[in-house]
Amino acid sequence: MKIDVNAWNQTEAADMGGFKRLPAGGYVCRVEAVREDKSRQGNDEIVLRLDIVEGPYAGYFSRDYLHAAKRFGEQAFWKGTYTQVTVGKSLPFFKGLLEAFKASNPGYEPYFSDTGEWDEQELRGKLIGFIFREETSPTTGKTAIVARFPKDVEAIRSGNYTVPEPVTRQYYGPIPDDAPLTDEDIPF
Repeated sequence: MKIDVNAWNQTEAADMGGFKRLPAGGYVCRVEAVREDKSRQGNDEIVLRLDIVEGPYAGYFSRDYLHAAKRFGEQAFWKGTYTQVTVGKSLPFFKGLLEAFKASNPGYEPYFSDTGEWDEQELRGKLIGFIFREETSPTTGKTAIVARFPKDVEAIRSGNYTVPEPVTRQYYGPIPDDAPLTDEDIPF
């Protein structure tokens, strides 16, 4: 084995055990960024980039991102996100999200114009509570802690919430060519 001594002398040693995995639970978060997007079905949605701002995990997602950016460069991504469809059957959940923002930020009231226009950027910098749960990917088997349930910050601070059981996400990918079809799969 050969080591590049110049590179060795210019390299900082990595702390192999210094980064703790975020446990499932409730956290007070701040919205770092907001963007409009479309769901897989083409519905309007918003995506919130969150970071934890209170407790021992404050700054967790920003530290994770900086660490990933050093290792993976442009392929690094922000793991603390929450996506909410804003139309159709998801409208009650969107309204619940905005109610959690209202309860968490005294004086905040979302503004909708007469035509229904709304500037989602008004959420940037606002506080909100989230319950994060453990989810496993059915395709990779990897487990992640994911923001799933918005709450007002006082519910999180007081511990007035329940951490849901871990789940395996549903798979919505393509059906393999060799998958058997049943009579119920045929639309005629």
